[in-house]
Amino acid sequence: MRWQVIKIRVFRWVRNIVLYSAYITILLALTAFLLLQIPSIQKSLIERYTGDLENVIGFKVSFSSINLRWYDRLVIEDLLVEDPEHNEMIRVGDLRVNFRISSLWEKSEINIDGAALDSASVNLIQIQENDSSRDLNINIFIDRINKMSAGGGSGKSPKVNIGEVVLDRSAFSYNETDRDSIKQGFDYRHFRLAVNDGELMNFKVIGDTIQFNLNSLTAVDAATKLDIKSLKTFFRISQTSMEFLGLHVNAGRSVISDTIIFSYNSQRDFNDFNNKINFNALLKNTYLHPADLELFAPGAKAIGQPVTLSGKVTGRVNRLHYSNMDVRVGNTSLSGTLDLDGLPSINETFIRLKLKKSKVDIDDFHFAFDDFVYERIKPLDKVSMEGTFTGFATTFLQTQHLTATWDGSVRKTNPR
Repeated sequence: MRWQVIKIRVFRWVRNIVLYSAYITILLALTAFLLLQIPSIQKSLIERYTGDLENVIGFKVSFSSINLRWYDRLVIEDLLVEDPEHNEMIRVGDLRVNFRISSLWEKSEINIDGAALDSASVNLIQIQENDSSRDLNINIFIDRINKMSAGGGSGKSPKVNIGEVVLDRSAFSYNETDRDSIKQGFDYRHFRLAVNDGELMNFKVIGDTIQFNLNSLTAVDAATKLDIKSLKTFFRISQTSMEFLGLHVNAGRSVISDTIIFSYNSQRDFNDFNNKINFNALLKNTYLHPADLELFAPGAKAIGQPVTLSGKVTGRVNRLHYSNMDVRVGNTSLSGTLDLDGLPSINETFIRLKLKKSKVDIDDFHFAFDDFVYERIKPLDKVSMEGTFTGFATTFLQTQHLTATWDGSVRKTNPR
């Protein structure tokens, strides 16, 4: 009997300890949460952290208000990140973050379930990195964050994982302050995109590499008014490459797919894009309207009709190789390989063209010849063609290696 009474008393004692412990834990959690709702405390904690960050990396971080809705939900208004030259690099009118509380104790990784950005802008501009070099502010920012993390003892840069990022009413700009503007067409040295909306999944920052799945994006270029109706791709950028995998973009009246990869020694090579940036493009039924093409290749509007491209393009702008070529313009279809050495100036470009089973409608290339030349070749009308051409565009009619068929007969072009 006494043993039974002891067991009951022990049980009640353990139960009370558990209940009181749970009660105290909940009370402390609620008290801490309520204390964190006090704006002055929230601001003091965040400013202390951002102040330390600014002292180490030189980028100023500020905001107008912050509100911890719960232990895993955070709302920040008017977030601003300025680079060391006081340029506005990142501004977010309203930032809402949903994170896992356990991630606060993970020193090697930062895990965020989702983030929603309203009225955000990202402004990339070249600033002085040191006495002898300049770089984009975002590159300097990431590099200093990585160095700060490595100096913390782990020797490894932290990984940032964001499950989903939603953009609304945002903007993106790029500015090479030491380069002149391009007056005609798209100015890839200085541009600003108004991003109406976008959705990114599996956003990751690993060292100097940023990657994400872009599920959707709509945007408009402020200068040319070229509108991106839809953009979907897996995007990855580092100090040695920029990749667009599974790309499908509908911009203006054109459609581009499927893969484009740029490679380089450093992102500074973009300052000399034509000569230093290598790319590997796999094109599948890419449809280019001349009005859109004109923005990137002045004079292309003269083509007068859309161009459809398939095949693989490798090399640099000034030295391109086009294999498995399938080019269609109007009634013309060209197959084979093409090497272009000397772009972007077409008149100074050396051409090596190998055609097989191609069909040419002379009317489709009226834009490429002056009236005198066109009148001389117009009688050819529609031609089946195969063979090779080597030389400059101005010497096209002097080739000795093209075999053409029309009206059931076969003839070989003769030199003048």
